[in-house]
Amino acid sequence: MSNKLIYIFIIILIICSCEPKKDPKVIVSEKKFGFVESGHYFADVTLKNVGEIPAYFVILISTAYTDGNEIQRVERGYGDLFPNGEKSFRIIFDKFRLNPPDTVNFEVTFSHSISNSVAPVGYDR
Repeated sequence: MSNKLIYIFIIILIICSCEPKKDPKVIVSEKKFGFVESGHYFADVTLKNVGEIPAYFVILISTAYTDGNEIQRVERGYGDLFPNGEKSFRIIFDKFRLNPPDTVNFEVTFSHSISNSVAPVGYDR
């Protein structure tokens, strides 16, 4: 009888431990906009991985628009982002001086062990 209980307990442990983990999900957790001393427009952006597995080769693509036209695109590599990890960077748009863009869009791309993922994140000013 005790052997059967041990086997059932082991089977339950195996089933619970084989539960698949959630894919990485990289979000823009904080963003701040302004001008640096030289007068160029900047965005301080913080990315956070809220998934359960690491996101590799994280890249943030920032695109600034004025009057519906793309004026500048800045790509910034963040490296690897582990679960619950955060990374912050300042992105400077050097084509905007003293006048902010109408819209700034962020797009986050990353890779993980199963497939490639693209997670668009937008922000309108």
